[in-house]
Amino acid sequence: MNDDPILDRVLAILNQRNAEPVTAINVSQPLDELGVDSLDLVQILSDFEFTEDVAFADSDFDLKQYRTLADLATMISTRVDG
Repeated sequence: MNDDPILDRVLAILNQRNAEPVTAINVSQPLDELGVDSLDLVQILSDFEFTEDVAFADSDFDLKQYRTLADLATMISTRVDG
């Protein structure tokens, strides 16, 4: 577990979607090296939309703008706390 609850949820969602669990990762590791794809991103953001009653812009669903899990978690935190 991390000190960041948003990042912990992102990892939990990825673990639900993937046959091979995402564990002990470096949050600075590029998303493509972790095997995160656009469907993962849709699932992650949709989960937060549903549970946090937050809306993401269409541009937030563009995977290319996030290099790492930390980048993605930062954006989600901004929307949730915003």
